[in-house]
Amino acid sequence: MCSNVTIACNGAFAVGYDHRVSGKLPEAETDYSRTAAIYRAVYGDQHQNTAIALSHLAEVYLDEGQYARAEHVLREVIQSLSQTVLAGHYSIGMARVKLARALLREKRYLEAESEGLAGYEILKKTTSPANKRLPPAREELVTIYDSLHQPEKAARFRSLSATAEIRKCCK
Repeated sequence: MCSNVTIACNGAFAVGYDHRVSGKLPEAETDYSRTAAIYRAVYGDQHQNTAIALSHLAEVYLDEGQYARAEHVLREVIQSLSQTVLAGHYSIGMARVKLARALLREKRYLEAESEGLAGYEILKKTTSPANKRLPPAREELVTIYDSLHQPEKAARFRSLSATAEIRKCCK
């Protein structure tokens, strides 16, 4: 049964991803909602697969400008992952960075800073595939610190981004 669930969810996830990157957000929302519903039915609310599916759904909400809805889902994701995976797990880092993005868009800068830094620190400690997620996490922190009128902190993350770009280009 689980293998059939995995096949169904992977298919819905792949279609959802394709819809999201091509800008078909209502379709992506349906696909990711379907994936989350299947995982919920099979594994329950407190399962890593359910949480990750919901995290992807929250990304669609962010893309749609539904920041409060994304925030609600991401808090649920973080709570669930905190009970099902190790504290420094990549998925928790990603969810916290996404939550920071929602809070930033809602102009809740201090909360965004807290979540963004926590997520960034987790991603920084993990290896691939997190490395490709670090530049956007740093950019979110730059925007947060610019919004908080803290240019020194913003400059620190700009510098980290520039250093990473130099390393990438000179390999």
